[in-house]
Amino acid sequence: QAFPNPTTGELNIQIQMEPGNGYQVTLLDGMGRAVNSWFAGDQVSLNVNISDVAHGLYFLQVTNGAEQQVIRVVKE
Repeated sequence: QAFPNPTTGELNIQIQMEPGNGYQVTLLDGMGRAVNSWFAGDQVSLNVNISDVAHGLYFLQVTNGAEQQVIRVVKE
């Protein structure tokens, strides 16, 4: 899960899956293009700032090497 959602910039991501090889978090735009990415290691909580991206609908893709989770995010 990610909150606050919608957000104006700061985003707290709570990862709810096993760590595997660490977590890779990628911010995708509505067309599926990577806008930014972060490596969270084994942390299950990650704070990121997306204030530099345009307003609109985005998707956070969280992977651990075996599983994938996608979280819808609205940037205001």
